[in-house]
Amino acid sequence: MNWYTTVSGAWRWLLTPRRRKGFIHVLIWWELRRIPYNIIVLFFGLIGLGFVSLMLDFAFPSHPTDVEVVPFLVIPPAAFVANACYCTGWIFEILCGLFSEERARNLAPGLWMGGLAFSIGICMIPGVAEFLIFFLRQLTL
Repeated sequence: MNWYTTVSGAWRWLLTPRRRKGFIHVLIWWELRRIPYNIIVLFFGLIGLGFVSLMLDFAFPSHPTDVEVVPFLVIPPAAFVANACYCTGWIFEILCGLFSEERARNLAPGLWMGGLAFSIGICMIPGVAEFLIFFLRQLTL
């Protein structure tokens, strides 16, 4: 088995709609996917923080130790917000299930993927903003 079949099998599992009806099965479906979600968001969040740290090193080369700690202080609140937003996925699915169980069941993978893309985008905002600030400062010099 190569890495491609492993990764494609994992994505297939993550994006497979649940098969059973009911509130508890909605929660199980979402909570089994919380750990991969957190790992993926953490990975991109660390890339974003690393980029911010790199930009701060260029912006403040004389005080790297003072500035290095600041970006990493956002990890606990960001993790809390990401997981709070994650809960809106299963809440929305349950509310949609009140009207149409079948549509709600098929909606879950799209909600999961959309929430993941949104979270990755949020994780990248500080790095992109810091890059733009650094770039614009260089233009004004």
